Amino acid sequence: MRQLKILKSTYGSGDCAIDVTDRLQGLTKNGRLSLVVSNSLFTDPCPGKVKTLHFAYELPGSSQFYAQETTENGTVIAPLSGGNRIGIFYTNNTVLPKYLDRVLLQLEKAARNVDIITCPWHAVEGNPFPELPWFYHVSHHLTMTLQILNLLYKAEELGDYEYVFFLEHDVLYPEGYFDIEPFSEDVLETTNYIGLCEEGFQPVHPGFQPLHQLAMRLPVAIEHFTSCIRASLGDPNFSLEPQGRTWAKRESTAPTVHINHGRHFTSYSSFFSKDVIEQTHPYWGEATSWWD
Repeated sequence: MRQLKILKSTYGSGDCAIDVTDRLQGLTKNGRLSLVVSNSLFTDPCPGKVKTLHFAYELPGSSQFYAQETTENGTVIAPLSGGNRIGIFYTNNTVLPKYLDRVLLQLEKAARNVDIITCPWHAVEGNPFPELPWFYHVSHHLTMTLQILNLLYKAEELGDYEYVFFLEHDVLYPEGYFDIEPFSEDVLETTNYIGLCEEGFQPVHPGFQPLHQLAMRLPVAIEHFTSCIRASLGDPNFSLEPQGRTWAKRESTAPTVHINHGRHFTSYSSFFSKDVIEQTHPYWGEATSWWD
């Protein structure tokens, strides 16, 4: 991993801007910078004024330097992947922290060629990706819709993305999951996935197409989830999965794994069979290494 080097960084407004070069360098992780700009990161050098983070950086082996600026509460990802794919991760933090940490660490491992932004109900300590703040804490599909739209609008601001992946807090994503070919359909479904319960890995019943296995073209995703707001007013149990859209399918090199915890925080548990339980998997290894 090439280590991003901060050349110069300031935070503030006009003459009251302060040098935060060392602080910003300290916030880099695994060669990348992922954060939401705030006074809690840099202190407040100009109370009552809108502050801006300016920074320039270089990558080892490159003679070129890059510059970015982001206002207070804005999102920073550096370097951007340069690709046309982004993943959005949303959670209500009902997953036990040890499992949420493991999901995010695996996602960081898989997301080498895609940008990721997150929207949790509560801050996740050690989250390797930028967190958009979220204050509306009512368990409902409408809340999830609004979280997703919050992330989709941010994706529009951050870069020229064409495709968006929907990433959930109880799913392990393998390396290669984001290696997709361009598609012209509205939706791309990754068809291979399995479950994980205390007994081991378990197959899924056919015919289930959950949101966590889908990618969509970004403009279509915004249109779809905007329509979900209206749907929620008439049906409190409306489906977030897109219906009546053009659809493509593919398999990733390894399956994703839905974690079916003993306590019921997901509506997906009934879709996974316990008729056949495997203790090991060619890609994921020993089931107990993920569950314990």
